[in-house]
Amino acid sequence: MDKRFILCILVICSLFMSCIWLGQRSFMDYDEATYAQVYHESLVRHDILTFTYLNQPWFKKPPLYFWLMDLSGSLLGEHEFSLRVPSALLLVVTILLVYAIVVTLTEDWKMGILSGVVLLSTAYYVFAGRQVRLDIPVTAGILLSLYGFIKTREHAWWWVLFAVGLAIGVLCKSVIGLLVFGVVLIYSFVYQEYSWLREKWFWLSTVLAFVLIVPWHLYELALFG
Repeated sequence: MDKRFILCILVICSLFMSCIWLGQRSFMDYDEATYAQVYHESLVRHDILTFTYLNQPWFKKPPLYFWLMDLSGSLLGEHEFSLRVPSALLLVVTILLVYAIVVTLTEDWKMGILSGVVLLSTAYYVFAGRQVRLDIPVTAGILLSLYGFIKTREHAWWWVLFAVGLAIGVLCKSVIGLLVFGVVLIYSFVYQEYSWLREKWFWLSTVLAFVLIVPWHLYELALFG
């Protein structure tokens, strides 16, 4: 059977499971309610750079997911569905990234499909992706960065994707995004491949990632010390 057809089925199933009845339930717990309130206050103040919670400065999380909520909220309105949409769509992205990573490593598209299906059938993972929560977004950043790293064996330009994924991870959930370095070290140990540590492109990509990460932090530092 054609792999593109099977991949399309996987994407459709992923979209269905991540988005069906997404806005039916109210915010479920403290985290969802807190993030929704932080976003709501940013709308009231017309300030999507500096966040508050109960009108007090709030620095517990970086801004990227709140920017994504602002995009979906602007298009769909401010409600449970729109604020959960970024996480739900990034859930689909992570499944595609797992597929791409496995295919790149094994050169077996069936193994890639199976890996995506296993992830999609992990109930708590899908449950987390259907909430205003940062776990799936940071996972997307880590997987994107890892995919870029693996593809650098083919061309140095893939280091740009590594940097973008690293920046996304950190801007979603702070230092948790740096866990990609741990995953890269595990990969290097398994494959006994450490030549990337001597490549200038690795170090330049890391610098690029921090160029993307630092401006918001410097802005908040200038405002609040």
